[in-house]
Amino acid sequence: MLVPPGPVRPSGRPTTGRRPCRHPSTSPRACCVPSRPVLNGALVESPEAADRKRGVRNREVALRFFAIEPWEQWLGTLLTRSPLGRPNGRTSTRDELAEVVAIQSINEASIGRSPSFPFSQRRAEDPYRTVYFDEGSGPPLVFVHGLGGNVTHFEFVARELAGDHRVAGFDLVGFGATDKPRVRYEIALLRDHLLAFLEARGLRDAVVVGHSLGGAVALAAALERPELMRGLVLLGAAGLAPLPWWMRLSAPLFLWELPLFYLLQLTANLILDQVFVDSAEENPYVRHFRQASMQDRPGLPNLRDFARVLTSAVRALIRSDFSGRLQELEVPVLALWGDSDRLVALPGVRESIERLPRSRLVILERCGHLSMIERPREVVAEVRRFLADPP
Repeated sequence: MLVPPGPVRPSGRPTTGRRPCRHPSTSPRACCVPSRPVLNGALVESPEAADRKRGVRNREVALRFFAIEPWEQWLGTLLTRSPLGRPNGRTSTRDELAEVVAIQSINEASIGRSPSFPFSQRRAEDPYRTVYFDEGSGPPLVFVHGLGGNVTHFEFVARELAGDHRVAGFDLVGFGATDKPRVRYEIALLRDHLLAFLEARGLRDAVVVGHSLGGAVALAAALERPELMRGLVLLGAAGLAPLPWWMRLSAPLFLWELPLFYLLQLTANLILDQVFVDSAEENPYVRHFRQASMQDRPGLPNLRDFARVLTSAVRALIRSDFSGRLQELEVPVLALWGDSDRLVALPGVRESIERLPRSRLVILERCGHLSMIERPREVVAEVRRFLADPP
């Protein structure tokens, strides 16, 4: 049974630690006095030291500011201030796994990384140092997140399906806690990352669940290597039809206009209001996601990287259109769409979905763009029905 999440809580309080002393004398030495506090086994800087480092970092950012393209300047400034642009830490409690990622120490740029994500997150030894999870047994399900997101966006759905399935997912290159190399973030790059993940983890014959940008990536992968997949679940997926002309024209301008929403809470809430129908008071899953997105976080040092990745990926997303190749798709497809999705609106893609050789379209009532967060019960039920009886 899917249990609504509780409130997001801090992971713990720092406790005082000491440096080990090897001096023969019993008199107090500088190395014996209380050192920096320790949190979950990791040293935590004092507020004074953090302030000093922050000042140095701010000066470095200022010196680099004029070398950044204008759209990166504005986006970087916004993300410095906005709660959405600062990383949220989560340290795994499974200390026996050396490869488990200590999320607190990773520079990430993703909206709403859930601190209650129930699966251990590891870092792969691949060129992108991919952060992923892979747990459970049974038929494999692989989750691919959307633009600016991360794999914890599938928390509620993956947790429910993990009882009788192998569930896996990862942060796409450029997003979340995975590395952000200086490359062009084309759909082909993200597609190849997904295919490499499937092969490296032995996830053949998997059903791939892709949301938004992740849906376009899953479509591209299924067209390239259909033998690796048993089916696709597309949640508000991009790539099924050309984006409306007004979106193509306004998307580059949107990145310039972001500074107009400089008020912190207003900026975050405006963004979140575009993807949900229910308010946080009405829906505990929405409330959980908003709390994870809005809670205070340490500053993000790699703003330029995030700005570069985001704008490059947005441009690739605008160009993505597989509508001319849909007849080539060999695997069955479940398309789940919110009736109030403002970002990838249903009327623009309905015809493309109906042209898929083996497809089923399910419209979720009172649902926006993030169906796996806003309507996880319905998503889980439809995924189970699809697995039991594919079209």
